[in-house]
Parts: sequence; C-alpha cells; structure tokens
Amino acid sequence: MKYLLLLIMAISSQVYAQEGAFRCNLDLRARILVFQFSKDFIAYDTHKGSFWKYWQASDKKPGVEFVGAVYNSGGHGPQPISHGEIIVERKTQDVWSLGAKEAQYVSYSPVRKTLTCKILRSDASSIKIIESPEFKQGRFYRNFLISGLKKGEKINLNKFEVSQNGSITLEVK
Repeated sequence: MKYLLLLIMAISSQVYAQEGAFRCNLDLRARILVFQFSKDFIAYDTHKGSFWKYWQASDKKPGVEFVGAVYNSGGHGPQPISHGEIIVERKTQDVWSLGAKEAQYVSYSPVRKTLTCKILRSDASSIKIIESPEFKQGRFYRNFLISGLKKGEKINLNKFEVSQNGSITLEVK
C-alpha cells in the first residue's frame, strides 16, 4: 500500500508539472496567473483578471524559468522569465466592463483551470464571469460562463458585447 501511494504521488506530480496552474511574478510583471497545457502557456494579469499572453515553449527551454530566491537561491531580485514563441500578447488590458464599472479578479481553480472575475453593481449585486482557456485542434479558445446579467444589461470585453447569461466561446488569433 505504501508503494502504491508513492507511485500515485510520483505520477500526479509529473502530470501537474506538464499541466499546471500557478501564480507568480513573470517577465517583471506582478501577480500573473499562468495556466500550462503541455507546451502551451496562457498568462493573465490578476489585477483585473485580464488575458495577457499566450506562448509556446521550445524543445530547448521550459516555458517558464523559475529563477530567484524563492525558487533556486538565485539571490534577491531575479524573477521567473517566460521562454518560447509568443503567439499572442495584449499590450492593453482585456477587461470585462458594465459601463464604467470594470471586472475585478476574484479567484482561480488550478484543477479546472478557470479564472473568475466579478463586476460589482452599486446595489452590491454582481455579474460573474468564469473563463476557461482551451486548446482544440491547434487553436486557442477562451470560454466564458456569464451569470448575473439583468434584463437589458450589456457587458463588454473591448468591442465584444454580451447581453445574456450563458456560455460564450471566442477564438484567439
């Protein structure tokens, strides 16, 4: 039984290493959430829960190099660095909004690889947006589950507009 437990722990740590989710400072940016899908990496800025970039690791280097005092005693100052081919990088924040009210990052699930944001209304109610990145046939999709929208309300993600609760999928190019 003891050996079975060790085998399960070894296998699960390998799976997590290949398919992880973690928060760190990355490329001199604070509070970054990274989802790893084998060689594909998706990063979000957790200040507003906004998509930042998508890159693919090369065969020569890992997608994220963990350097710095916390990771490898590299001394104070160095931070993790992304490596690989950048496929998409947003220079401005991709933030959901309801008029002038912007979404705020709430949490993430490392198991489901989801990011949750909320837009708070002045009456203390909220609109909840759960995002889950996905790869299908070599393409990157952002799946959203929206709840809490009231009749007649519209939320925006840049020029994209949503006026009803439910699931929405956007392909990232």
